[in-house]
Amino acid sequence: MGKKKPEEMAKQREIFVKGAKETNSIEAKKANDIFNILEKFAGYGFNKSHSAAYGIISYQTAYLKANHPVDFMAGVLACELGNSDKLAHFIGECTEMGISVLGPDVNESGENFTPLETEDDSLGAIRFGLSAVKGVGDVAGKIIVEERRSNGAFESFTDLVERVDGKSVNKRVLECLIKSGGFDALAGNRAALLADVDRAMGEAQLRRKDREAGQSNLFDLMGGDEQGDSAAENDFSPTQSLPEVPEMEELEKLKLEKELLGFFLSGHPIDTLGGLGPLFDTIQQEDLDELEGKRAYRLCGVVAEVERRYTKKDAKPWARFTLLAKEKDFSFPMFPEAYEQYGMKLEEGAIMVVEGVASNRDGEVRVNANAVLPIDQALSKWVEEVTWLIDPDHEDALAFAKELFAKGEKGYGGCLIRLGIAREGEDSGLVAEADDRFRMKMAVDSFKEWRAKPPVRAARVKIVEPELPPERKYGNRKG
Repeated sequence: MGKKKPEEMAKQREIFVKGAKETNSIEAKKANDIFNILEKFAGYGFNKSHSAAYGIISYQTAYLKANHPVDFMAGVLACELGNSDKLAHFIGECTEMGISVLGPDVNESGENFTPLETEDDSLGAIRFGLSAVKGVGDVAGKIIVEERRSNGAFESFTDLVERVDGKSVNKRVLECLIKSGGFDALAGNRAALLADVDRAMGEAQLRRKDREAGQSNLFDLMGGDEQGDSAAENDFSPTQSLPEVPEMEELEKLKLEKELLGFFLSGHPIDTLGGLGPLFDTIQQEDLDELEGKRAYRLCGVVAEVERRYTKKDAKPWARFTLLAKEKDFSFPMFPEAYEQYGMKLEEGAIMVVEGVASNRDGEVRVNANAVLPIDQALSKWVEEVTWLIDPDHEDALAFAKELFAKGEKGYGGCLIRLGIAREGEDSGLVAEADDRFRMKMAVDSFKEWRAKPPVRAARVKIVEPELPPERKYGNRKG
């Protein structure tokens, strides 16, 4: 009955009705009514004591969520540790509730997700747990938290390295904490701290050996006062200057967050595109839920979980991959015909634009990928024109216009250039119709560079709409 096979249910109904008549003299109508109740119960049901227990738990959790939302959601996140899909879902729910989920911090994080109080009127925040960072583990997370609680906050990266056990909090643990942002509130950027790990660990190890051997430093031997002793202690590592290394690119930071936390926490790689990414998104989940028939679509996101396979019939290559879009993750198949042209472009971790067809067949929505391009190639192929809106009263407005059209006159690229003019505070303006020969090549870096110029108030980007591919026509075979 639990498997709900119609043909088997019909057989069992006959057996039940017949048995009820023969065993208990129950008429067929009443026996059928009883079987209907049993059939309905098989859908999803349990006894009253079970229902009562569920009811109590539901009431308790609803009360906690309504009256102690930060603590409740911290507990929910802790329960789903290791399940990145569910963590991403509940972090999204936290955001909808007005609760911020912050990255790991060696001076604020507990071993697990930690509720934080805020001074303003917001609900509060939840700090990512140290042990929840991939590569850190329970032991190292516990050691760091216990040391902080016993001897106070860590003053610097080197201070932490010197104070904790170097065997449990080893190089890999420290690198994972740096890459996930665990030291962002302290001095030094992530790249500089990564470059400093070996020095810090080496000096900390020597320092520990000296202490274990009972050796004193030069200031101790000279009989320095308390202030001098303190200065000598601090002169070793907490004040050690870090190497001068440029900060990581934002995209690299986000990729490391995804690797170590299981999802993008502080932002999304699409945010690094200067607003261009969402312009490609022509379909959302609600569109798929209400889809009838077919429609072409495009989506921009980060490619992940690429699985390359072969068809059983003729061993042709195809692939399945996930696209981490801004609002939702999508899974796509790329069948042999599309794979032949675009399959080798699939690169995990790269920002790409997917074009394909979504269709609803007999109530089942299917989404496939017909093309996939790296973001700069997608911009070059599908961006039709850009209108740069400038303030004519800005002192650099004329120089900007001359530079723009001098570049456009060279005709590199297929994106038509237009110039819009509107003063600060005006909601409407004029658009100068440029000659078709004024074109530029669209790429993320060049767009961001031009968008950042002082006279520019805004930029309007026009993208070619995706179209359904032509229907295949199969002729009759001649034989």
